Amino acid sequence: MILRAGGLTLALLSGLAASAAAYAPLGYPGSTWGNLSRDLDGLEGNGTMGNIRQGVDWAKLPGGVTFNTFGAYRWRFRSEQRPYYNAAGPGVGFDFSRGPLAAGLDLSWVRYPELSRDTRDFLLYGSWYRRWDISRWTGKPYWGLRSALAVPFSTWGRVEYDIDGVEGAGSQGWVKQGIDWVKVQGVILNTFASYNWRLRSDNQKFYNAHGPAVGVQFDRGPLNLVLDYNWRSYPQLQEYTRTFGLTLTWYYGWDLKRG
Repeated sequence: MILRAGGLTLALLSGLAASAAAYAPLGYPGSTWGNLSRDLDGLEGNGTMGNIRQGVDWAKLPGGVTFNTFGAYRWRFRSEQRPYYNAAGPGVGFDFSRGPLAAGLDLSWVRYPELSRDTRDFLLYGSWYRRWDISRWTGKPYWGLRSALAVPFSTWGRVEYDIDGVEGAGSQGWVKQGIDWVKVQGVILNTFASYNWRLRSDNQKFYNAHGPAVGVQFDRGPLNLVLDYNWRSYPQLQEYTRTFGLTLTWYYGWDLKRG
């Protein structure tokens, strides 16, 4: 009897161990996004913003929703009009994503260097990114005797709520209509028109800005270089600018499970 019970216990433990060994996360996705910018009229000056993130995809839920936990580091700096804009710090959190949409909660430790202030705060957020080639409906324009490569329409954005109230409820993002004209040595030449916004409910003065832009963009792999002419309103400063801007942007993603 004792041997039989021991054998049953051993079999049960072996089964549990095999099940645990068989389970593994779906993936270990990570990414980095950021930019370096120069505002040629000097109102914002030189700037950089971005993040680096490493996550774990734990499970695929009903409806194709992926559950992910992550650690991240974010930064936002510029050389002019810095109070309540410049900020940096790490965060940990979780989100649920499906296709181009994600929503989640993270705990961030943020340093505002111009204010000598540190916060530890929960942040609720939602984000999206989507790109379509609309040439199937519009057709492709021509340059000389050659047609353009694509007519991409894209949008990226984020809405968030800073629970401790330093930044409040806010949103930033853009919508962009472009034309990919030609690809030379792996570089795509694109012209575009866009509308960009950066708005929040608290400590708005040196942060809130929005307006349209037109420009030219050079894309190669994870990098793109943009020269644009933008019309930008700063509501709380009662400033309105028309100026050229130069921006180098990168995005690179990986999955450590797949190498």
